[in-house]
Amino acid sequence: MPPIIPPHVIPPKSVRTSLKLLAQSARCILETWPEDMYTSETYQPPVKGVLYVMKPDALAQILVSQADKFEQSHLLRRIIKPVWQSGIATSIGAAWRWQRRAAAPVFSPKSVTAIIPAANTAAQQLCEKWRASNGASCEVSHDLGNAAQQVVLDGLLGSWSSAGSADILQKHGADLTQKTGRINYADLLMLPNWTRRFLGPVLDRPAAGLHAEVGARLAALKADDSGPLLHLLAQSKDPETGQVMSQDQLRANIVGSVAAGRETTALAIAWALYLLALDQDAQAGVRAEVDAVVKGDDITAEDLGNLTLTRSVLHEAMRLYPPAPQIVRDCLEDTEVAGISLRKGTAVTIPIYAIHRNPSFWDQPNAFQPDRFTDPEVFAKQNRFRYLPFGGGARVCLGQAFVMTEAVTMLARIIRTLHVDDATMGEMTFETGATLRAKNGINLRFKPI
Repeated sequence: MPPIIPPHVIPPKSVRTSLKLLAQSARCILETWPEDMYTSETYQPPVKGVLYVMKPDALAQILVSQADKFEQSHLLRRIIKPVWQSGIATSIGAAWRWQRRAAAPVFSPKSVTAIIPAANTAAQQLCEKWRASNGASCEVSHDLGNAAQQVVLDGLLGSWSSAGSADILQKHGADLTQKTGRINYADLLMLPNWTRRFLGPVLDRPAAGLHAEVGARLAALKADDSGPLLHLLAQSKDPETGQVMSQDQLRANIVGSVAAGRETTALAIAWALYLLALDQDAQAGVRAEVDAVVKGDDITAEDLGNLTLTRSVLHEAMRLYPPAPQIVRDCLEDTEVAGISLRKGTAVTIPIYAIHRNPSFWDQPNAFQPDRFTDPEVFAKQNRFRYLPFGGGARVCLGQAFVMTEAVTMLARIIRTLHVDDATMGEMTFETGATLRAKNGINLRFKPI
């Protein structure tokens, strides 16, 4: 039986500068990536100061061996500054390094198992909601966003002092997600920061709401009330300097984690559910695996290590639909990487979506084949820069163990409880702001098992 080919962007044969290109870039940058980007080592777009790099050896140097010559994009930093403020994601140089060292133990695979009970609870609540839909179409990415945010907050802030606090945070989190659906024209055109408010969505208002509520929660928390990860974060220090995070830095990193974890985790699970709805045989395989491995009501840490196919479905979903479709680095000096000359000031863009669909790297790159990730060789050193759902190098996503622990737990719990069918009603279109989304949402139907 031939593999399932889920919806994907059909690349144009070529592109040229125009107002249409600008509009496409703001709405869905993938539509501006020509065929060459899926097969070539580099691509020069019709825009000055930008170079796309797809060559794995070059990526290894940009992200690892010469990482000190490539700084996180200043445009990205200015976009997410209202959310992260002085936190890890917007810091560079020494300010970034010490925060990263201090926070790393908190998000280790061992530490994040503490959030498994919250992930079980969130998944069970979703199952109850979707079961009550009686087979009607459900847009799942919003529901999953709320659930993922709750898991992050439970892990960091513990039990709520009031339901009202949770509602406020969910409202601001959902508003923030909505506003990251499109790129601001001021950022595309590299216009002054003050023009952003007139040329597209900005994150200031929902970000301020999250900071205010999280700050109030932190001030009201007693040590014994905090979530397991916040206790670790508050106590951890940079092993080299002994520096610890201030209350402002704690708040900034919590708000940033809420914002990042809400959408990336939700999209990983939503795309996985969508792909399993398209491929009923794969869905049956995941359900059989979960039934064989999980003996109790809840998914446990011990279970996670044996849910190989379930985890592979998520990996394949993030290959086909990477939550962040590209990475951008500013080149700080004239240099050369794997034979590619780069000039100071170049915005070096790593197009993850295109790399994940390169036929030289992946057999049948547009096909849904989760079995490809059951082979450990896919994660071998020589393939490291061909699969980048969490980025790579020193700035690889700090929360990747958190995301995978949460996502595998929730996906296993959902598939064990509910049968999933596609309800997208026709072709799917995409949009890319901070993440890769379905423009009209991911609509599915559920039936109880």
